[in-house]
Amino acid sequence: LVAISAAAEEKGVGPTEIPGCSDLDIAMTVMDFLFAAQDATNSALTFTSDVLATRPDVVAKIRTEVINSVTPEKPIWSMVRDADDLSYTCRAAVHMLHHKPPVPMIPHLALQNTNL
Repeated sequence: LVAISAAAEEKGVGPTEIPGCSDLDIAMTVMDFLFAAQDATNSALTFTSDVLATRPDVVAKIRTEVINSVTPEKPIWSMVRDADDLSYTCRAAVHMLHHKPPVPMIPHLALQNTNL
């Protein structure tokens, strides 16, 4: 917002008069990021679940690692920060993302031609 305000001040116009900076433009961009994150997460989890269903040996190792790492003294939410304790699980997740990276499918149609 600071950059938009500075650009508007430099041009002597209001912030919403900068191309692509109207309230609607900003709202649509925020929604793109939210939906892209949702689509990417959904895609990654669906694909990973499908692959793990065929690999009970990997599921068993992940389950064992989680059971051995999570204790009453160490809440499960803290595991996000302490990924070293879940090295096999993290490697499995990274492998899945390398194997099939999630790609958000948000179609955009140009309403008018634009010269760059």
